[in-house]
Amino acid sequence: MKTRLLFTLVLLLSYQNYSVGQTYSYQLDSTFSGNGLKDFNYFNNIDRLYGCALQPDEKLVTAGLSKNTATSSFELAVSRFLTNGDADTTFGTANGTVYISLGQLGSIGGQTPKVQIAPDGKIVAAASSMGSGTSNDIFVCRLDSNGVLDPTFNGTGKLSFDMTGQASLPDMANALDIDANGNIWLAGVTRNGFSPLDNDFAVAKVKSNGTLDNSFDTDGKKLFNLTGSAEFARSIKIDQNGKLVIAGVAGANLLVFRIDSTGVIDLSFNTSGYNSFTFGSGSDLADMDIDSNNAIVIAGQSGSTNSSFAFARLTSAGILDNTFGTGGKFTATIAGYSCSATAIHIQSNNRIIASGYADVTGQGSNFIATRITDAGALDLTFNGNGYVQTPIIAGGVDELGNGMAVMNDGRILMTGTIVYSSAVNEDCAMLRWKPVLQTTGITEYTADLSFHASPNPFNDELQVHSQQEGELTISDIDGRKIYRQHINAGQTSIRTAKLPSGMYFIRVNGSKAHKLIHP
Repeated sequence: MKTRLLFTLVLLLSYQNYSVGQTYSYQLDSTFSGNGLKDFNYFNNIDRLYGCALQPDEKLVTAGLSKNTATSSFELAVSRFLTNGDADTTFGTANGTVYISLGQLGSIGGQTPKVQIAPDGKIVAAASSMGSGTSNDIFVCRLDSNGVLDPTFNGTGKLSFDMTGQASLPDMANALDIDANGNIWLAGVTRNGFSPLDNDFAVAKVKSNGTLDNSFDTDGKKLFNLTGSAEFARSIKIDQNGKLVIAGVAGANLLVFRIDSTGVIDLSFNTSGYNSFTFGSGSDLADMDIDSNNAIVIAGQSGSTNSSFAFARLTSAGILDNTFGTGGKFTATIAGYSCSATAIHIQSNNRIIASGYADVTGQGSNFIATRITDAGALDLTFNGNGYVQTPIIAGGVDELGNGMAVMNDGRILMTGTIVYSSAVNEDCAMLRWKPVLQTTGITEYTADLSFHASPNPFNDELQVHSQQEGELTISDIDGRKIYRQHINAGQTSIRTAKLPSGMYFIRVNGSKAHKLIHP
């Protein structure tokens, strides 16, 4: 009996335990700016690119800083790029860019502006601006989808505020997150005294209308000094229960703490509200994300002179997760490079991508990304060695990868800065890597002779001939069942025209799998 089935991709939440070592090489994507690389400048002086975010249409929005040679002040530059890497000229007022004044900001030491897409599609960016006194203030702005400052946000599209009310104490925003109601959460650092020098975690909540939310610690902003050490927040995330997780450094240690929406320390988190730990000498924390299990994953580095990527995972209870790495921590030494992490992304299967830059002999620093399994080990199915690194330009020039975004199909975008001469001549840079399926590293199966699938490789149609009636399943390389159908004994035709290129495994009644290639 011959039955024609329409192949429809249905992603199910069940997994099969295939012993598959699928490997993808990561190569520069020639559909991005012609060769996968892009460098450019703003005012052609000190131009730096930092955080980035993807819109639902996968246009890339970036946040940078540039020194306006006419005013000698730095401005926030928010840009948007098409998926082919070209500037989106429908955005902003200057060839895909909008420049936003940060006051008379003459220096930008330590600043790392961030950008995020709000639930309504508007664009939120955070940085620091020069306040009315002699020090920096927290700065946040919101743009509409055309790159215009949104007047429904504080009347001007931007908000600047001082954390303590003392104009001589500098504030800096290092991270942001946006909740489902459009409220903006900011985290960073405030210098709370000069003698002795002291820095505190700074957290603020801004309502969707652009004003501080008094439901958070009565005035919308709060300082946290949990250890008495100099403390800096590097990341803030809203967890699955609506609580706020903040991660940063406290003295020589890393520190993660959790608060509720009113600013109260959550004592159910490690009984104290925070967890402080270290990777060893030279520990630093760069970024944090929350996985599908509400576990907290951080990326940073370990080592003072020859640093390695370092990762840790905490359970939702705030304790180091012993099922990850060794005692909840994992350090990845990459090819002898000295590596600095700057960004993290957790994929849907809880694999962890961290990006940053690596010092490469004879090349200065290059953009680099590495991937870690959800068990806390270097993922050798990622480019065959667990990492990929690429120079933007030839020669011994430092290229500092600062931001990262991952597209739906697994392509990785990085944003950063080319340093020709530090604080004198610096340009913006981007690259995009694409995953390319490899046929090595795959554990082969002994095929079950009770059914046969052809042709292999296949294109628009697959013919399955089975000696028995039962359930036919097709799974992708990650073990996800994407197709399930009851078949009769005999021949079955399956339409596969819409199936993406890749490797698949077909079974009948739970038999051993046949490996199929769709080019």
